[in-house]
Amino acid sequence: MKNRSRPVLHLPRTPLETLLEGLTVLGLIAVIAVTAWGWLILPAIIPTHYGFSGAPNAYGGKGSLLTIPILSVCLTVLLAVLSRFPHRYNYPCQITEENAPRQYALALLLMCWIMLEIVWTLCGLQWAIIQAAQSHVGGNAILLAAMAMVVVLMVTIILYLRAAARAR
Repeated sequence: MKNRSRPVLHLPRTPLETLLEGLTVLGLIAVIAVTAWGWLILPAIIPTHYGFSGAPNAYGGKGSLLTIPILSVCLTVLLAVLSRFPHRYNYPCQITEENAPRQYALALLLMCWIMLEIVWTLCGLQWAIIQAAQSHVGGNAILLAAMAMVVVLMVTIILYLRAAARAR
């Protein structure tokens, strides 16, 4: 079934979705606060890249700290806008009039979880970057934060796919 023939439903926000969105906004505030703190405590030149050994191999201005909060805000806004159009998503099953409310609700919940996880893992990544730049030690914590983000997102997507398959 093509996207154009899917039912367009306007589902009310659940309390869980509202909670997740609130925690996402709190995460955005945390990313900005961590960045501001790093901006104040770090010198003008900081490590901007780490090699496989964890040792810094490139340096630059602390303006590079702005990448993560900008990315966090842009991704959150993008996902919030996309969450208004669940009838346009790709689903693992055919969408019918009968299963559309269940599938759309699961997809909207997935978007809320992904927004939350991205923002908070980016906050952790920013914290790790600032700690590594401040202590002049390796960037192993940065690698761990990035790997954690990938694992958390993969687990969330797998759980969604299982739930969507059950809600056919």
